Amino acid sequence: MGYVTGNVPKYKTPQEMEDKVVEYFKTCEPKLMTYEDSEGNEQPVMVKGEPYYKQEPPTKSGLALYLGFADRQSLYDYEKKKGFSCIIKRAKLALSEHHEKGLDKEKCTGHIFWLKCNGAKEPVNEWNDKAEEGVSDDRTLTLKIDWGTDDTAGK
Repeated sequence: MGYVTGNVPKYKTPQEMEDKVVEYFKTCEPKLMTYEDSEGNEQPVMVKGEPYYKQEPPTKSGLALYLGFADRQSLYDYEKKKGFSCIIKRAKLALSEHHEKGLDKEKCTGHIFWLKCNGAKEPVNEWNDKAEEGVSDDRTLTLKIDWGTDDTAGK
C-alpha cells in the first residue's frame, strides 16, 4: 500500500469546513459539571453556592487539530484559498473575541499576551503597547565648532 504524496485538500467545499469549524467552537462552550449522588441522580457541582461550569478555551492549535490538520500552517494555507478565506478569518476573529472577553477577568495576563502576539499579525495591530518612533532620513545634523581666536599669537 502506497502513501499519497502532495497536497491533497482535506476539505472539498467551504461549507464542509465551515460546519467543522462551528462544531469545534461548540466543543469549547462552557459545560455544567455534574456528579452522581448516592441515589444515582446527576447533580450539578456547586462552588460557593453556584453551579460550576468548565470551559475548554478555543485555540488555534485546537482548531487545527479538530479540522484534522497536522499543523497550524494549514489554517493559513486555507486562508489563501478562494472560498475558504472568510471561514478562516471568522474563526481567527472568534479566537480573538474569546481573549478580548477575558480582559475583564481578575487574571487576564494570558489574554493580554495572546492578543499582543496574535494582533501583531493583523493589518492593524491595535493590541501593541510599544511606542514606536519613526525616524526619517531627511534629518541633518550640523555640528559647528567655534575654536575662538588665538589670543596668544601676538604676545
